[in-house]
Amino acid sequence: MNKASVKAVCLFVFVAIPGCGRSAGEPAVVQGQMDLSNHELLDGQRIKLDGAWEFYHGQFLVSGQFPQRTLDFLSLPGYWNERGATVDEYPGHGFATYRAHLRLHPRDVKRRLALYVPHAFTSYQLYLNGELVSQSGKPGRTAQEATSRFLPQAAFFQSQSPDVEIVIHVANFTSLKGGFRQSIELGTEREIMSYKQMLLAQDLFLIGGMLVIALYHLYLYFLRRGESYALCFAGFVGTFLLYRITTGEYFIGMLFPGIQQPAVIKTFFFSLFTAPPLFVTLLLRIYPDETNRFIARMAQLTGAALVLSLLYPGTQLAEHLLLPAEIVILIVGVYCTAVLAFAFAHRREGATGFLLGFAFFFITVINDILFERDIIQTEVFAPLGLFVLLMADSLMLLRRFVSLIDTVEKQQAALVGAAELKERLTRARLQTKRMEFEMLKKAIQPHFLSNSLAAIRGWLLENPEKSANLLDDFAGEIALIQAMVGQKDVPLADEIRLCRLHLHVMEARREKIYSFRARGMTGHERVPPMIFHTMLENAFTHLDTENGSLRFSLRKTSSKSTTEVVSRFAFAVSNHDAGSIRQRKRGNGIGLRYVQARLEESFPGSWTLEQKRCRKGYLIRINIKEGADANTDR
Repeated sequence: MNKASVKAVCLFVFVAIPGCGRSAGEPAVVQGQMDLSNHELLDGQRIKLDGAWEFYHGQFLVSGQFPQRTLDFLSLPGYWNERGATVDEYPGHGFATYRAHLRLHPRDVKRRLALYVPHAFTSYQLYLNGELVSQSGKPGRTAQEATSRFLPQAAFFQSQSPDVEIVIHVANFTSLKGGFRQSIELGTEREIMSYKQMLLAQDLFLIGGMLVIALYHLYLYFLRRGESYALCFAGFVGTFLLYRITTGEYFIGMLFPGIQQPAVIKTFFFSLFTAPPLFVTLLLRIYPDETNRFIARMAQLTGAALVLSLLYPGTQLAEHLLLPAEIVILIVGVYCTAVLAFAFAHRREGATGFLLGFAFFFITVINDILFERDIIQTEVFAPLGLFVLLMADSLMLLRRFVSLIDTVEKQQAALVGAAELKERLTRARLQTKRMEFEMLKKAIQPHFLSNSLAAIRGWLLENPEKSANLLDDFAGEIALIQAMVGQKDVPLADEIRLCRLHLHVMEARREKIYSFRARGMTGHERVPPMIFHTMLENAFTHLDTENGSLRFSLRKTSSKSTTEVVSRFAFAVSNHDAGSIRQRKRGNGIGLRYVQARLEESFPGSWTLEQKRCRKGYLIRINIKEGADANTDR
């Protein structure tokens, strides 16, 4: 596809976008003439002086020196060595004169009007009706006579007649292109002043914002050396800071009036050459799984080679490399879009906003490349796109820090909770050991042993077989107690077996029948040792009577919710001889404290114990929440 076809396609696309193309009703310069007699200039309105200007290459002409018949016309904005020449193609280096005649509206005569004149490649002088009203640099017939400078100007004038002659002398001995890239605009003095101030304010806003964000990320990197992406982002923003001060209103020329134009041009190219590899490196730091390291290294090497070309004297080599650099920018832009799309598909943190911000930024970069190529007539929008990208990155950074703060707070709460839990466990273990010692003393106290041995002796004389069974039960109970000492939990089946052995011993001693029912259990549940055995002993201490017989019941139920499983153990004791229960002597509570200490050690903070008296006895409920540290079936 040739250049004309490319321009046609791009013009079609961008004209379709509101504000990018020229409206059909706007006036234009036709063969050096523009008729504005029916277009009164109003505040808020600017007219672009675009069209075919008279063009005299290799000549500096003033009023009275122009030939009667113009041989050549050149489209403005445009470069004289690239487009619009009707006779010859001219070399980029050289000098020339542009001329156009305006016919103003009658009401605009004697009004304060103004022209917004963008910079020329690379110097110009503008005359209105023979009077010099604006100048940037110094145009000359040779490179020695000319002084290059890029600085947009506002030229004010007041015409005494409706006819206005505009003559512009342009010289270029620095850049590969000669002429005007942007439109010269006409408006009222107030409108042009406002427009000029708006452009300058926009530049200051973008430059100030980029400077603050670059310094912020640089400071973040020095605070947290692990955040290497912050250094990459600071460098990337810094390149666009250089880009902005060397374009637009050329803020660098205001800061440093004596700066040499080649230095400005090389600074501009430095920003273009370094931006792509810095952004690829940034993505490699943020989304390493989606970014190909080989492609990132190739982008870095290509950027380094382009930057090294700036060491060559003059700016012509850099300008020749502009097209390859723009191709690299487009390739890198497509690749970075793909990387962010993959990051979005993989649901990486902040990928959504980053992708949207970069997509908008990449569109503005394409616009600027086409604009620099003089294919479309819009404006430079990449700094605005970068601002949107910066906002997306700031939101991603804010989200990352909020997530980090949440994580730190959760970790802090977890540490506090772990410390409290450790302290509770320590206290529970100490209390458990003390209670365990007390329960062992109680289990093997001389009173219990002597009564049990006496019962064995008595049955030995009366019924040797029964005495043997009693001895087996007694020895089995003592053996189970010894085996459970020091264990954190035991199978519930062993605990029930211990309770039945104890009941067999007590039946032989007191010559009664005690009942014990266990329901709802598989036997594989794990419980703290001797808790139900302790409840059994407490019942004999506080509830057994001479005329009554104890009945025991242990039942397990479970309830499930979306977040937890609760196991409930109901231990019930009853005695039909309820009349003498209140006369029983109250105990010292060692048994209940042992049960509570054992539960806290095994299920810290995940259990509750309720004791309720009833007409013929009492009921003890133990609720255990299953979880990381509270699984009754482990």
